[in-house]
Amino acid sequence: MEKCKVIVKKIGAPAEETLLENTYEAKKELVGGAISYIDHPLHPDIQIVMNREGIQQHLPATVFFDEIDFVIPGNCVFITHNEEGEMISLSDEQTKMLLEDLKDREFDDDSISVAEAFWAMKQAKQFKKDMNME
Repeated sequence: MEKCKVIVKKIGAPAEETLLENTYEAKKELVGGAISYIDHPLHPDIQIVMNREGIQQHLPATVFFDEIDFVIPGNCVFITHNEEGEMISLSDEQTKMLLEDLKDREFDDDSISVAEAFWAMKQAKQFKKDMNME
């Protein structure tokens, strides 16, 4: 089976580049359940694979996107597709960009709940807004 270069963010660990089999089952196993896809809010060519039931399963927060007020619960995978919709390897440029971007978005502490992360994200946004008003 063909493997593709992806970025994986696991609970309690920093994001890392890895190879993942190009199958639904491999993605499902990595995220620990039924999967959902969301588009990266800043990079429409990147999709994020996450556990569809992560919030209900009370998985800890791993990545936040303040641009869309969204926190990813549990393990997730950053992937890209070709024109036919098939998963392909991330380019070196995409990999570098994602790893840099995730340094400011990821939670390495496995005890932060999605609700706590969402609250902290909202507080940070309000603080930035208040600072710009002065």
